[in-house]
Amino acid sequence: MEAFDHVLEIGQLIDATFTGQVDSEIETLQRVSGRLFSDDEIAALRDALHRSMSAIVAGVGLTHPSFARVASELSQEGAGRVGIGR
Repeated sequence: MEAFDHVLEIGQLIDATFTGQVDSEIETLQRVSGRLFSDDEIAALRDALHRSMSAIVAGVGLTHPSFARVASELSQEGAGRVGIGR
């Protein structure tokens, strides 16, 4: 169903914005703490922050009972494609 393709595309756009947000968060942490992190530490922070932000959107937005109900009513297959009802 085309609507679910759009949901996935929106999710990809949101995910792409996290990259910039994560970099800003790390820069702020370094500035506030006065500490420069190594490349390995930055990579670990970037990964953890990105996973956390993604989990919030997926875990809260896509699984919100109202959204999940409407999505499932529209199409069980489409809902499954965006991670609802698995």
